Amino acid sequence: AWKGPSRAWRLLAAPPEGLHLVLTASATRETDLSRPLLAALKGRATIEKFVTYDDYNPVDFVMKGARERGIRLSAPLAERVIQLAGNDQGRLAGELDKLALLFGGGEPPREEALIRAVSGSANASLFLITDKLGGKDLPGALGVLEHFLAETPNEHPVLIGILARHARQLLRVHTLMRLRVPEADWPSQLKLHPFLAKRVAGQARRFQSAELEAMLRALAGLDVACKLRGALTGPLFREYVQ
Repeated sequence: AWKGPSRAWRLLAAPPEGLHLVLTASATRETDLSRPLLAALKGRATIEKFVTYDDYNPVDFVMKGARERGIRLSAPLAERVIQLAGNDQGRLAGELDKLALLFGGGEPPREEALIRAVSGSANASLFLITDKLGGKDLPGALGVLEHFLAETPNEHPVLIGILARHARQLLRVHTLMRLRVPEADWPSQLKLHPFLAKRVAGQARRFQSAELEAMLRALAGLDVACKLRGALTGPLFREYVQ
């Protein structure tokens, strides 16, 4: 813990080797940040910026944008677009422009058609792999995996993270069931739309807690193996799925 500004500035002036700082701020642009702090950081280390939003799942933003473009999207479908494309609002606006060409002024798109429309991105493949694994659809999961490895061969760390998040999400459902939390409270506990929470709960019931814990251990091993034997990423992922 830092004991006041003087020690903080001494750290920035002569940072020890291996020091990593995680700084958070409520801002809409870089000029909202502390100028002296930025000046102290620049030139002394590599700076990586990550942007998040107050509304991590901006469903209202997507639904408003869909209405403006003449697309009839329900809240669950808006949530699905966010899962597929991510929560960057610029990216979402681009996806809505594309959807307007396909579904604007017509009937609401079916979920399958929506997934195909947005499935050109790596995020879509990531979502589809977890969806197939959650349903214990081995051939389907392997098919999507092959597409992912062919289209984005260097994104396997992201895939491992997504698979681990999904397994933890399913394990969280088991915890809620064990604690006898009412199902009506599950969406808020899982931070998911009720439609998606119901879907995840259905997937979780296909697994035993021990299976999910074993999946997380296997993913940890897969992460290490991919780092040590990068040329075998494809076979290692296929082995995990099987």
